[in-house]
Amino acid sequence: MLSLHRGAAGHVLRRYQAGATKPLGALPILSRGERDAETAAMAVPVFGAEDALLGALSLSGPIGRFDDARVSAKSAQPTEAGPSLSRELGGGAAWP
Repeated sequence: MLSLHRGAAGHVLRRYQAGATKPLGALPILSRGERDAETAAMAVPVFGAEDALLGALSLSGPIGRFDDARVSAKSAQPTEAGPSLSRELGGGAAWP
């Protein structure tokens, strides 16, 4: 079990937990070295029926590969996959 107070996926799960009415805001959520000094991640929420939070879609790897240029280049992948997966699971209205 991992704490939800660290890591990109944990931040997503806390931010969009049941009853949260916060707008999506800037996505993906990024973390660098929060769980492990050598690991970074970006994550987006995945919604199901009635836009209930089902989980987080995360992309992670060595922190050296998460420099600003690569994060900028790769951030489109989870932000496109999150809404697509959410729609396939019966949700997605929360996505713009």
